[in-house]
Amino acid sequence: MPCLELSVKAREAGARVVVFCGVDFMAEQAAALNENAVVLHPDPEARCPMAAMITVGDVLRARKLFPKAPVVMYVNSPAVVKAEADYIVTSANAVDAVKALASLGVKRIVLRTYKNAKAFDQATLKELGFAEVRERTKVFEGRGDVAVKLFPANVNVVAVLALASGRIPWVEVYADSALSVNVHEIEIESEAPSIRVRVENVPHPRNPRTSYLVALSAIRLLKQLSEDAYIHVGT
Repeated sequence: MPCLELSVKAREAGARVVVFCGVDFMAEQAAALNENAVVLHPDPEARCPMAAMITVGDVLRARKLFPKAPVVMYVNSPAVVKAEADYIVTSANAVDAVKALASLGVKRIVLRTYKNAKAFDQATLKELGFAEVRERTKVFEGRGDVAVKLFPANVNVVAVLALASGRIPWVEVYADSALSVNVHEIEIESEAPSIRVRVENVPHPRNPRTSYLVALSAIRLLKQLSEDAYIHVGT
């Protein structure tokens, strides 16, 4: 169950005391959505390394560089960072944000994908000169149509972004032996606002090389594109 949904369930339960056995941002979410309850976090030292990658200082520096651009933050970020954002998105509506900008005209879209080194085809990494990855390493940078040929099981989100935006994304792929989740950072430059979205997602249970979100987003987008046409997904 997604972290945000757990916090919503706690609110629906109407409990006076909520014990959230997770990392820090999860307990923060629970506290924000359950203002009349006491939220306890058993281990204050339990933190999410991915969520901690962005700080308030990072957001403030970005605002100085791009004063007219709204700040879009993924919901599973620290509360102090989300407080500096203009919009908060979940995995479910990140693609909707891309589609909204597409109506204004997308000038450029960049996808940065971070995954555990074991999630990649080892023969492909070896051919690219990365036979052994011990720390975060950029293993590819280039057009999305090239990326999907090299990493067909790892950058499926390229197809979703291309369909939603009408642009082939520029892609950077990183292998990181310390990662336990799949991370996608999406930057979109449009004729009006520009946004940056960062999504952390668990690997798909049937294909650890891709994110669960990608399959769900692709199915939803195909259904929207088909509109009145009949489309059946699955068996």
